[in-house]
Order: sequence, then C-alpha cells, then structure tokens
Amino acid sequence: MATAATPEQEAVELQDRRPVPAAALDPARREHLLRGSVHVIEPWKSGVFHRLRDVWHDRGLLPYYTRCCIQRRYKNTWLGWIWLPLRPGLDMMSKALFFGGFLGVSSGDRPYIIFFTFGSCGWVFFESLTKWGAKGLRMSNTFIKGAYAPRLPRILSLIGAASFDLFLYTVVAIAAVFYYLFARGTLYVTPSKEVLIAGLGIVLLGAWGITIALFTSPLSVYARDVRYGFNYITQFWYFLTPIAYPISSLPPQYQPIAEANPLTAPVEMVKYGFLQTAPPTTKSIATCLLGLTVLGSIGLWTFMRFERAAVQRL
Repeated sequence: MATAATPEQEAVELQDRRPVPAAALDPARREHLLRGSVHVIEPWKSGVFHRLRDVWHDRGLLPYYTRCCIQRRYKNTWLGWIWLPLRPGLDMMSKALFFGGFLGVSSGDRPYIIFFTFGSCGWVFFESLTKWGAKGLRMSNTFIKGAYAPRLPRILSLIGAASFDLFLYTVVAIAAVFYYLFARGTLYVTPSKEVLIAGLGIVLLGAWGITIALFTSPLSVYARDVRYGFNYITQFWYFLTPIAYPISSLPPQYQPIAEANPLTAPVEMVKYGFLQTAPPTTKSIATCLLGLTVLGSIGLWTFMRFERAAVQRL
C-alpha cells in the first residue's frame, strides 16, 4: 500500500518541477537543449551562400523529389515501371536504325549501334536535365501542396532523375557491346584510363543542363510556352552536336561551326573516353568552359531574383 507523501517530500517534488532558468544550466547542457527544442525562423536572405545553405538544410528531401520525378514517368500507364527500361531501348534502336541504316552514317571500324549508344549517353544526361528542369518547379509544387520550399534544392534533385536515365541508356550501350561480343567474338569497347575523361564530359554536360534549368524553370512557372518552345530548341541543338555522326564527317567549312558549339567538347570527351575517338579541340573546350562560366553566373543571378519575387508574394 502506497503511503502518503509528507509535506517536506511534496515541497521537494514541486521544486523539481519548476522550470530551471537557462542561465543556471551548464553551458554545454543549455546549448544542447536549445539546439534540440528551438527552431529559429529567420528572414529570407539573398546570396549564393544562403542558397547553398538551403541545399544543405533540405538535403533530406532530395531523394524524395527524385523519387517523385521517376514515378511520374510511368504513373497512370498500363505497363507501369516496364516503361523505364523500354523507353531508352526503343529510343536508341529507332535512332540508330535511322542514322546508321537509312542515312548510312560512318562509325569507323565498329558497329554503328555501339558508336551511337555510347555517344548518346552524355547527351541523354543533358537532355533529361533540361527537359525536367523546364517543368521541375511547377511539378514539385504539386508535391509540396502549395507550401513554400527553397527552389534550388528542387532543381538540383533533378540530377538524381537524370542520373537514372543515364544509367538506363548506359545499360543499353553495354548490352550492345555484349551482343556483338557473343555474335562476332569481338569486344569493340575495352576499359581504359580515358574513361575518366568520359566522366568529366558527363559532368560538364550535367553542369550545362543545370545552367539551362536555372533560366527555364522559374519562367515555366508563369507560362508553359517556355517548356514547349525549348523542346524544339533542344531538338535543333541535338542535330548541331556531333552525337550521331563524327565531327570529321562534316564538310570542312562546317567544322568550325561545330567546334563553336559549347556542347561539342563534352560530347567529344564522352566518345573519346569510351570509344577512343579523336579528342576535342582546344577551341571547343575553351568555348564550353567560357560559356558555362558566363551563362552559369547569369543563370544563378536570374534564378535568385525570381525566388526573391516568389518569397515576397507569400
């Protein structure tokens, strides 16, 4: 049987329940409690440093945004997730048949399907970033149900979705290599140290994709015309970039135009790293890096201006 507490015991219990002043706590204990129980809401601040801090603060949401982008590709379809590997396979086969079969584009001493699939891997990474970047903010607004969330983490999360596309297209390219290995007994692609250059080319194409998304994503929130119009620009850009054909196959008067294309250098780096083709020229590399630096700086400034306007409307 429980005994009744004495007045002295009740006084001690009441003393223990009283809130202890923060100044009376140990400094380490006080800092631990403040970090765990207090969330400070600060005014929105402009600047590149604060945007990068938003990315670090919301890093846990990046996989969520990426997963939503991937699931959206086969949502409300009969085949479901089967469309994920089916689309790159059909895309590669149809384009390789058109360029290599109907047009007879030269691919050197290797089958055209291998030349085309490995040459397209880097472009797919860039195209996926620009495609989803043009509608990334509008699409992610449906995920967060109208609440405000920093925009730069939502744009950078598209790198995960684009990397998934890159993985699928790379699997198709490797499957083509093994097909000819068993069919003809020849290994047309061998691992080498130049594959690091291919990785650098893919990184540059990804940086270009994010740069384009910094311009198109905030504008597409206001009008879908930006997304529709830029799709045609990307298609035209595809034919100007030496992906389906080697740059040496162009007439001499058109080769300087191809070298001035800022995407030529990273695409040529990808083909050089995987297929040991001719490396990019110094002019094309300089054009790529200079354009990326200038447009990347302007794009980040423009993106932050649009985000400041969006915060002011809250």
